[in-house]
Amino acid sequence: MRPKFWYCPFCGYMFIDTGGSEAVKNCPMCGEEAISCWECIRTGEFNTTLCYKCENKSECQTKLAVKKYP
Repeated sequence: MRPKFWYCPFCGYMFIDTGGSEAVKNCPMCGEEAISCWECIRTGEFNTTLCYKCENKSECQTKLAVKKYP
């Protein structure tokens, strides 16, 4: 399953993948390479402040909970 939630470490923009076949996701705001939010959560890079600001947090946390607790 491809990650749906993305974070740009360059500008801080968080966004949802709307499709496309790019191997690397680029930020729609600045064009820099983005990384999966779930990868940031897994490695401990994210803190609660970043996730709190994200407009997609409820959907992301729901999917993360399902992934953690099948």
